[in-house]
Amino acid sequence: MMVTVKLFNQLQRFAPAGQGVFEERLPSGASLNDLLRQLKIPATVPRTTLVNGRRVADDAQLAANDEIVLMSPIEGG
Repeated sequence: MMVTVKLFNQLQRFAPAGQGVFEERLPSGASLNDLLRQLKIPATVPRTTLVNGRRVADDAQLAANDEIVLMSPIEGG
C-alpha cells in the first residue's frame, strides 16, 4: 500500500533524497512502527505524529492513502 509521508524540522534528515514530502510503500496491515523502522527513525527521536490530521500512537495501524506527518515537538514560551 502507498502512504504519503511529510517530515518537518529535524526529521527531514530521514527523508529519502532529502525530500520533506514523499510517497512510501508499506506492506498491507503495516503500523506506524513499521514505517518508522523503514525510514530508520529511532524511537528515541522526539516527535509529534499525525495520521490524517489526528495524533496517534506508534502502534496505530495505517491504511492505503493515509497522510502521515512527523514533526519535532514545538517549544515556546
